[in-house]
Amino acid sequence: MRNDEGQKGKKLTIFQFFLVSLIVIMLVQSAITIGTLIVRRTAKTLEEYSGGMMRRLVENRQVILQNDMNQRWSAISDQEGFLNNSLQEFLADENAEVEDLLQSDELKTRLLERLFPECLSILQNNSTTGVFLVLTGAELETAGDYAGVFIRDSDPHTNPVNYTDLLLERGSKQLSRAWNVPLDTNWTSLFHMEGMGQNPKDAYFYEPWRAGVEYPEADAEDLGYWSLPFTLEKKDSDTYEMITYSIPLRYEGQVYGVLGVEISCQNLYDYFPAGELNSSQQSGYMLAVKKEDGSYLFLTGKGMLCDLIRSAGRNFALSETGYDNLSLVRDITLSGQGIYAVECPLRLSNILEIDALYEVIRDLTEQQKKAENILLEEKERYKVALESSKDIFFSYDLQNHVLDLVNHETMSGRWQNTGAESDFINPDYIYEADREAALKSLALDTDSPYAEFRMRWPGEAEFIWVALSGKVVCDTDGQRWKLVGSIRNIQKQKEREAEQLRKNMTDAVTGLYAFSAGMELLSKARRKQPQGV
Repeated sequence: MRNDEGQKGKKLTIFQFFLVSLIVIMLVQSAITIGTLIVRRTAKTLEEYSGGMMRRLVENRQVILQNDMNQRWSAISDQEGFLNNSLQEFLADENAEVEDLLQSDELKTRLLERLFPECLSILQNNSTTGVFLVLTGAELETAGDYAGVFIRDSDPHTNPVNYTDLLLERGSKQLSRAWNVPLDTNWTSLFHMEGMGQNPKDAYFYEPWRAGVEYPEADAEDLGYWSLPFTLEKKDSDTYEMITYSIPLRYEGQVYGVLGVEISCQNLYDYFPAGELNSSQQSGYMLAVKKEDGSYLFLTGKGMLCDLIRSAGRNFALSETGYDNLSLVRDITLSGQGIYAVECPLRLSNILEIDALYEVIRDLTEQQKKAENILLEEKERYKVALESSKDIFFSYDLQNHVLDLVNHETMSGRWQNTGAESDFINPDYIYEADREAALKSLALDTDSPYAEFRMRWPGEAEFIWVALSGKVVCDTDGQRWKLVGSIRNIQKQKEREAEQLRKNMTDAVTGLYAFSAGMELLSKARRKQPQGV
């Protein structure tokens, strides 16, 4: 009996021994893992990678929306010439002048009847949800009723022959009957405007009109106006929000009308697939305007976080974080957690840019001397930086195929190349084993080439590792002009990487290959010599 108890106690002691050892091993492994994450900043790297993925998704949506706004919806600027020809023929037929047209309701009605088919054509060819044409009057500041047409398309992606998907919001009943376009429930024959600056909902009409008066020689596309979301009806019961793009129509220096297209906010939702950001749907896309004080005005959007920000008010602000291109939304949280945003600006041509350009030109004379002094200072700074750097800088003229090299002991100067864009570097200078991969890497992105390879300049004895990076610069016409970049010596970096790789592959005590590295080498040798030695 006592013998059995002794054996049981012995077994329990052995179990405890192994259990304690196992716990110690697990604690050591956990400490090593946590230490590795802290020392190598793995967690921060993963967060930065996550933020980068988010930005690429947002940039993709920004490019799609920007292209449609600039290339499809704003294409109505090309219609000014055609409408002016129609107006010229109309005035000749009526033996009238533009002043007579703007003072006669009868002439306006007949002109709109002639231009109505063109409005239908615009609506069916650019995938917008509406088109409008409003004839102007005598004074910008005067409130009044203006003749015109406003046609809305409930399904912009289909074009029935009988116009069954169209509704007439503004315009005469005669046009509705003649073209079989039904009247909407809020239809009225005229546009009621309250005067320049009196009601923000009228800006889509008055801003292009004002721009056409102030800049009579400017191109129509430079005078286009993108409105903030608004409703056509002035009463609060109208829930149909839209944005518009409109341009002035000018004939012989006089603005006689405003032409524009409408894009409903509901239609914009198709550009905001919030589900692609994360599977839990706790995200969103938002369209906002950045104000002068740095805060933002909410316009429209889709997604849970978008709805949360909208419910807190249409104005919000962002704060910088420790990550590039990632901001924190101020004073708004979800379950106690902060909300983060990635900002990608839309680049749109607008009247505001023309106004700003006018102010810049007016102040240019006063600023010119100051700018020249700043330029001289920057040149000196660049010269000092260049002299203290060991990098080699180059500039390759893509049109004339001339290469400029700076900061090399023997090769600095200007070199005429054969003509191909890829000839800015001589393949013979690249180490033969690296040549094919290096040229392939440089050809992957011709606008921002990058490659690492071994290189030897003429007159040098040994090949060294270099990193070549560049960036294409476009001229004022948007044409690819020059490729500028640098060639940096990374020999020491590559040596450190090779030494670290050697340490990872061999045992620190025995100097022999680690098991996984040794097996990999044996596998490679076996593949090269399948029959053995």
